[in-house]
Amino acid sequence: MTDATLTFNFYDAIGAAYDARRTKFWVEFNTAEKWVIDSDGAVRMGAGEATVTDAGLVTIPGIPIPSGTSNPTDFQVRVRYDAPARAPFQRNVKRETGTFGWFTIAATTTLDALVEQQYVPPTYLSTVTAQLDAKVTEAETAAAGAVTARTGAEAARDEAVGLITSDLGTTDGQTRALIDDPNSQTSSALSASIDARAARKYAVTINVRDYGAKGNRVDDDYPAILAAIDAANALPVNPLTGTDTARLVFPDGDYLISQGVVFLENVVPHMEGSARFVYAGSGTAVTFYRWANNSMAYQGDIRISVDRTTPTWATTDTSSVGVLFDTCWRMRVNVGNVRNFHTGIRLHGNGSVGWGGTSYIDLMLGYLLNNKIGIDATVENAGYVTAINTHGGAITLRDTGQTARVNIFTDPSVTGTAALAQYNGVGGAATFTAPTSGGWRGLSFGRLTWSTPPSSSGGFKTGTKIAATPGTSYVTSAYIRPSVALSLAASRQWYSSGTPTTATTGATVSCPANVWTRVPLALTCPTGSNEFEQRWYIVGAGITAANQTLDIDGVLIETGGAVLDYFDGGSVGGSWNGAANASTSTLSINAGTRYIRGPLAWCSLFGTMFEGSTVEKAVSITEDYNQFFGCSFEAVVAGGVEMSGLTGNFFFGCMGLTAFGSTLVDTNGSCTVVGSDGASHVGKVAAADGLGVGNSVAATTPGTVVKKMQIFDAAGVSLGYVPIYDAIT
Repeated sequence: MTDATLTFNFYDAIGAAYDARRTKFWVEFNTAEKWVIDSDGAVRMGAGEATVTDAGLVTIPGIPIPSGTSNPTDFQVRVRYDAPARAPFQRNVKRETGTFGWFTIAATTTLDALVEQQYVPPTYLSTVTAQLDAKVTEAETAAAGAVTARTGAEAARDEAVGLITSDLGTTDGQTRALIDDPNSQTSSALSASIDARAARKYAVTINVRDYGAKGNRVDDDYPAILAAIDAANALPVNPLTGTDTARLVFPDGDYLISQGVVFLENVVPHMEGSARFVYAGSGTAVTFYRWANNSMAYQGDIRISVDRTTPTWATTDTSSVGVLFDTCWRMRVNVGNVRNFHTGIRLHGNGSVGWGGTSYIDLMLGYLLNNKIGIDATVENAGYVTAINTHGGAITLRDTGQTARVNIFTDPSVTGTAALAQYNGVGGAATFTAPTSGGWRGLSFGRLTWSTPPSSSGGFKTGTKIAATPGTSYVTSAYIRPSVALSLAASRQWYSSGTPTTATTGATVSCPANVWTRVPLALTCPTGSNEFEQRWYIVGAGITAANQTLDIDGVLIETGGAVLDYFDGGSVGGSWNGAANASTSTLSINAGTRYIRGPLAWCSLFGTMFEGSTVEKAVSITEDYNQFFGCSFEAVVAGGVEMSGLTGNFFFGCMGLTAFGSTLVDTNGSCTVVGSDGASHVGKVAAADGLGVGNSVAATTPGTVVKKMQIFDAAGVSLGYVPIYDAIT
């Protein structure tokens, strides 16, 4: 066996803090017995004695070199050391012990060479170096990209700050604080005002003209408006506001619509200038359904006006509504004009939908004109209508010059066979009877029963001619019920003192079997005519077998150019001019008229004018705590305000209150309704149980009468005067 020598620098390998001259070194083998057999048979258990120079050079001689005949082929050695601290006072407390190896030593070498060659093989080192270089390159590329991205993000942030600062009116510092820390005190203070402005600024604006709306009062704009609403409903959520709200803009114009329009809370209608809907349909014109705290809605962006092409003020059809708020919450709406409906504005609360009612609605009123009811509240399923506020504006229930409606037909329920005559049709034979129940109104009706079916036609006509005035329009209608499905039309034969002049037939109406169907006709009396005969005839061959029938009920003939809903003396506000169900009848124009009515609670009206000719009642409210501030009432009949015995309803500084159904206390010119146990008038105090004072004293001789005090009974009727003396002794 040959020997090798190992050298290394102590201070590089172990450190200058340790004493090289006092360090112990020894060599160990990796054999199980920790020794080897030399070639001469001697046992070797280590190497030669190590030497250390002042410069720290360590030399360990006599390290066995493995060979095939003496040592195993996998023979390796390691060097162990025990180094005390260099400072004398630390030598016993601070020591460094360690190991170099294992190594395979083939010749004299250095520790550095062994570490480089055997701790990290050259091939592995090159691979690791290449991978490390690749990672370094990748990291440098990513770092460069991050720098670019950061630069872009900072630029985008600066741009966003500039836009928001400009659009929302904040300072640069406020905007950056809001972005950097939304929960900071500064941001919290800004958020309330910024949210609303941001929602309005960044909401999408859709112009109905872009979808084909004309606004010329001639073309039906309903399809175009519906397309614009559909486009608004398809919008994605705005990331800035978290909503998909769109402002639907109507430039100045009259937008004719044949059907009612429904707005959900993500579509905010905004009518510019004098823009308005002109409604030609039936039922409700504009509906707001289930709105809840839309920020744009509460900032007053909703602007709406609606008119009817045909006034329905005189109708009893309560479904004719200008604007309906159905189960809505927290809105501010600018109402320009609502005109010619039965009900101008209706507030509805449905207890089974959403939050169960309509509340916190601010109505910035313009003019509610020529409606039978100004503002109406309705509820269902234990719903509610609360906290409704009106601001300014005027509610005028009708135009001047309107008159009561009169049904001039003498037997509208067909109680007999005198007022109507039968027509059996071509070649037909029929019997005319008047059953006493089962009609359209549940009462009597007329019936034709064919024993021989006609080849065509057949029906009813007025039994006597109706007097007419040239140039005056007359509206006729009747409810028809056939036993088989058929088509029917109304026609009118004009006469001049019994001589036929001209005839006109109206549109054909399809009448289903066993269903009451209204068949109307509106015509103007031509020059040269002074009476007419009204007819309702089957078109073509409708009756095809014996015992088939045709029924008639609810006959209405009145002056006017519009087909209104049916009425007679049994209708609300109607009266018979003779025998019930068998005479002409009159419908009062005031029947059911109200400025405001319904189950309203906790509502306030500020400076609203209630005006127009005499109405049946001014206000009918059935809930508590409603307040009228500085409102004025014009021409209200006796009993005009009803509070239904509830409490907390107040009138402050109101003018023109002429008669009430509730007790009124007048204090310094303001009126406060406190109950319903009497009647009161402006400037007067009434009490059903009498008045009394508690400071009376005996008196004998009156002085001179200087004033008088008028006394009323509980109904508001004057009982006379009480004299007021200048002195009493």
